Amino acid sequence: MQNRRTTLSLAATLVLAASLVACGGGSDDQPTTTLTVTPVLGAVYGASVTVFNGTTGATLGGGVTGATSGSADILLQGSLTGPVVVRVSLSPGTKYYDEKLNQEVVITSSNQTSMLTVLPALPSTAKKSVGVTPISNMAAKLAGLDPASTSFSIKADKVNDGAARAVLALGLPQSFNITATPVAAKSATLPTDVYGRLLAEMAKLAPTNALDQNKTLADAATAGTVTTSAALTAATTAISSAAASVNTLKGAGTVAIAAPNLTPQPATLTAATNAQNTAISSGLVPTGATGASN
Repeated sequence: MQNRRTTLSLAATLVLAASLVACGGGSDDQPTTTLTVTPVLGAVYGASVTVFNGTTGATLGGGVTGATSGSADILLQGSLTGPVVVRVSLSPGTKYYDEKLNQEVVITSSNQTSMLTVLPALPSTAKKSVGVTPISNMAAKLAGLDPASTSFSIKADKVNDGAARAVLALGLPQSFNITATPVAAKSATLPTDVYGRLLAEMAKLAPTNALDQNKTLADAATAGTVTTSAALTAATTAISSAAASVNTLKGAGTVAIAAPNLTPQPATLTAATNAQNTAISSGLVPTGATGASN
């Protein structure tokens, strides 16, 4: 009799478990959303994308940028609250369009690299998207993250601090959303959106190529500190010239560039941190900005 009761009890448990799975219940049920990730060097094809929970380091999802779109729609599953880290890895065989060279470049083992964007939280927009650019990568390093790492842990205030230091160091307006999704250049016909055109014109003025320019910005940044160099000066000069081209775009608004500020005063840093937090949280693309960093 005891064996029969045990068998019936086990059967009931299995039925209940099956019901929970069928109804989507149980502890494994996790919130999901889709995040569209667009790396920009120009357009980047066949790059690996991984999205991490910035608090726990857990992987939320992954994918590969399309061979023609240059973007990846990443289904995120797990805890979606708090900071989010997006890593794009350009491995041998990945291609990107280089505005300086005006051609597609194939990544080899000698120039493979990773780029980051870090968010204090997922943007509030219904359709969630993020760009991964040389500027967002610099901001992530200033926040204390290493693009080559496979494990990330960061607090939201550090995210905003890194973003603020990046815009100040590059002379960008404090409210310029550096994590927004730019349109990536795919040919000599450059994008007409503010962020995409800024990046494309900046890359065209690189001393060698867009990939080296990205490395220049990354190398200048360590946690909380920007180190000046001739290469960084060349990059900030390129940004200033690029903004002049952006400001000729009809209806784009005006991007005011200030002198680079590598060691901001506390009040300036606080203002920039608050402005970046608001801009990044909105998820909106820049359409011109005033109030240059100073």
